[in-house]
Amino acid sequence: MFDEDLCATNFMIRDDVMRKLVKLEPITPLIERVPPKIEGMLMQIRGLHFTQGVSSILVVGGCSDYLIADLVIMMENYRAKYVPVREIMLTSRDVTAEAHALLSQTVHHLQAKDIAFPPAPSRTIIPQSLCDRSDRPPKPRSLTIIQLSRSGPDLELDALSQLVHSSQTRLIAQAIYFLTTIGKGRAMKEMVNEVIGDWEESMLNGDGGEEGWLAAVRGVDLGMAINRIRGLKVA
Repeated sequence: MFDEDLCATNFMIRDDVMRKLVKLEPITPLIERVPPKIEGMLMQIRGLHFTQGVSSILVVGGCSDYLIADLVIMMENYRAKYVPVREIMLTSRDVTAEAHALLSQTVHHLQAKDIAFPPAPSRTIIPQSLCDRSDRPPKPRSLTIIQLSRSGPDLELDALSQLVHSSQTRLIAQAIYFLTTIGKGRAMKEMVNEVIGDWEESMLNGDGGEEGWLAAVRGVDLGMAINRIRGLKVA
């Protein structure tokens, strides 16, 4: 999901004047990503779907280029209503056809680039950089703070909006400590999925410790927490 208000402007789009002025911009706007072997200026943003199988949801209000979407839903007074084609009513806010018609009458400045979305790279972390096992285990101080050691910097998790209870923070702290025992040369995604899977299995088997002390987190949440560890080393 991409919110126009939260994304960098040059990530979303660049107009003609900026293209002429800034010729060596390292960021390719999302709208200009072209899927391989697919021609046509109106196919750019679909590159993420064609190459990675990931759909995109965008919240926009100031850039008409994104009206190429397969479905355009109008928001008015914070409300949206989508009605299937077979049940279209006058109150439907599905304005896809209208948006596409307006877009076809507009002269676009988009420049097609044969730059596909690359596959996500595999990251191999050095487990010993997660925390110092010679020190005491990581200790949660609050919902969003984990003290990794007595003297080192704390791990701050304010950006993890899916954390809603300190029991989840306790699980992240224990998982980080456990991951330091895993051997070298393993991808971070593999390690995270393994520890989350093992914990979920132990809970189903009744071996997950005191009920309520630990609560489930997604693998992506544990990964985000690890990425925020100062001094994390990647091989």
